[in-house]
Amino acid sequence: MKRDVFGAIADPTRREILHLIANEPLPIFLVAQHFAVSRTAIDKHIKILSECGLIILKQWGREQYCQARLEKLIEVVRWVEQYRKIWEDKFDNLEEYLRELQTKSEFQTKSHTTMTTQHEMMNQTAKRDLIITRVFDAPIEMVWNAWTNPEHLMRWWGPKGFTSPVCKIDFRTGGKYLFCMRSPEGQDYYSTGIYRQIVPMERIEYTDSFADAEGNVVPATYYGMSADFPEEMRVTITFKALGEKTEMTLTQTGLPDDELYEMTKAGWNQSFDKLSESLR
Repeated sequence: MKRDVFGAIADPTRREILHLIANEPLPIFLVAQHFAVSRTAIDKHIKILSECGLIILKQWGREQYCQARLEKLIEVVRWVEQYRKIWEDKFDNLEEYLRELQTKSEFQTKSHTTMTTQHEMMNQTAKRDLIITRVFDAPIEMVWNAWTNPEHLMRWWGPKGFTSPVCKIDFRTGGKYLFCMRSPEGQDYYSTGIYRQIVPMERIEYTDSFADAEGNVVPATYYGMSADFPEEMRVTITFKALGEKTEMTLTQTGLPDDELYEMTKAGWNQSFDKLSESLR
């Protein structure tokens, strides 16, 4: 039977499912893990959402993924819009009262805003995004595997002369990783973070921080580096198939705009040279 969008989102579990997959598709088994109900119950909720067009199901490899179609919620938005004018009229008096309060505190607000803006501008000018694009002579599946398979990642992780003795990956949205690169002198450098977004064969986004051997976040000074190094950065990897080749772009945000930027850039490029060799 034809499902109604209003009826579909009336259930809190179905609303939470839509929230989970709003930013990226997720396999059904991962969706089910977020709820203290049976897999059968989740399958029924997903079926209802699918029947009313709020999600579509796609097959990637062995897994079936749920992808949100939030544009279907425009029907709900239009219904709510009918009552917007009523609420606006009711809040006219409240708005006038708030305007009076705002006038009284105008000087304090402007002063605070000015200081905040200046502080943000200083931070923005002190930071820089690193963007590196490489084309590898390998199909997209192999390049994707090089980032998601611990055994393959250990073959290329770290600059020239470095090895990778430890690589632990919980490859799912919200999952953690722990990487280690060992210098030619035998010094181990650990990094950790959380996978924030995963779109198969398209995009990996994760946080990046220095860590100790147990995976606890530590400042850069733990390894004798500058205190200017951010405690957490964001790394995004995108993949694009070019026939039998693959274009890969790395974006790392929040780097200090100084020699640390150049050091990080050189480290990534040397690592990607090793990645290219590992794909042959």
